[in-house]
Amino acid sequence: MSLSNYQYDLAQDSIFALATLNGQPSQSFTLLSNASGGHHVEAEVIFEKTTGGTFEITPVEGLTFTFDALW
Repeated sequence: MSLSNYQYDLAQDSIFALATLNGQPSQSFTLLSNASGGHHVEAEVIFEKTTGGTFEITPVEGLTFTFDALW
């Protein structure tokens, strides 16, 4: 997954540690690349086996990004 934005630091460990897929928490994650300030991040997020679903991350309290129908 690659994310880009100019408002939030997407390189925070808590974003991916607390990410969910179909409401289930991530098992692990690895930041593959991170530009200065965390505005452009590429990460590998590992979840328990599933065939698809809704991925959610929360960069700051009160704001959640939802990606539907993955796969």
